[in-house]
Amino acid sequence: IQPPIAFPLTVPRLTVTVTATSTSTTGSVGEPTDPTQHSAKVPTFTCTGPGTPAPTHPDPTTTPPCGYTYSWKSLTNRTGGTATWPLTATTNWTVTWTVSDGTGAPLSQPLTPTTTQQVAIGEWRSSLVAGPGG
Repeated sequence: IQPPIAFPLTVPRLTVTVTATSTSTTGSVGEPTDPTQHSAKVPTFTCTGPGTPAPTHPDPTTTPPCGYTYSWKSLTNRTGGTATWPLTATTNWTVTWTVSDGTGAPLSQPLTPTTTQQVAIGEWRSSLVAGPGG
């Protein structure tokens, strides 16, 4: 979750506050729809608003409101030797400024920082066993 971020600055007789609010995030998950095909499409995503908190106990059978479930392990032969998928995200921020004298305005263009992280995707399996705690 990205709550609005406010930066107050006080100068003699005035206070200026700049507030940035996350409006959406867009990006690419890096995993192709079929990693055995070199021209396979890579899924993209768009999430509106600031996001939702991660669940404490995620349900592996559902996808969160703005989430993605990887289908393919990031094996070296699928990823050009990196063993990771490149996850790229751009967060769009609306920025406004206000002054204690009543003036202020939004910035003319939103801020849109982008970042890419390499994400190693594996698999996790569990088995129920008989015995204490099982």
